[in-house]
Amino acid sequence: MTHLTVVAILQLISTLAFVAIAALSIRDWLATKERSRMYLALAVGSLAAVSLLGQLAKVLGAGFAAASSYVTIVIFLGSGLALLLFRDSVIPLSRRTRWLVIGVVGLTAVFVIAVRALYGTSAPKPLSVAELIALIAVWSGCVGEPSVRLWLTARSRTAVQRARMRALSFGYLGIVAILLVAVGVQSLASQPAVQIGVALATLAIVPPLYAGFAPPTWLRRIWRQGEETKFQQATHDIV
Repeated sequence: MTHLTVVAILQLISTLAFVAIAALSIRDWLATKERSRMYLALAVGSLAAVSLLGQLAKVLGAGFAAASSYVTIVIFLGSGLALLLFRDSVIPLSRRTRWLVIGVVGLTAVFVIAVRALYGTSAPKPLSVAELIALIAVWSGCVGEPSVRLWLTARSRTAVQRARMRALSFGYLGIVAILLVAVGVQSLASQPAVQIGVALATLAIVPPLYAGFAPPTWLRRIWRQGEETKFQQATHDIV
């Protein structure tokens, strides 16, 4: 088994995991119809769609990859915006800030798509670097600020809410770290160790994202136990 086969298997497992988490998140949203859950479903559903399109591009070839790249850009940026809107539904942003971010995301999508439509893969180096930095910086900003904010705010929430918010934060900050590392070692991207390392790192963030987006009943029960134990101890001390 070559390293490319190992990488392909790891990437496929990650894609299937993202799709499964997205399906569970959509199920939860349909059951509650809460706005916050809708944004969570959009956030992870968009990530799953990006991953799925990447897998389809491997099967359907360069033509599909080129045609779907524009859709992928929009969905990718949309996933970041959805997480920011989830943050807004939990910890409100000002109206001005919300529309400013939406405008920046929209302009970034137009800029990146325009560069790729006009130049394809032969864009001048400065322009190519600029669109890559814009794409990663805007997405990272959209998910980075909510991730940090949710982590800090989680301390005042119930045990289950606190654990979910911190799992989400950890998972998304992990994605940001992977993106930054992948760009930083781009010159080494063909090295087997780098490819396998990135694939393993991507797979490693699936559990915290699963715990944040759609934690199973048994995990919620474990999270509650600590809080219930403290309550029982406090009651015992009073008595």
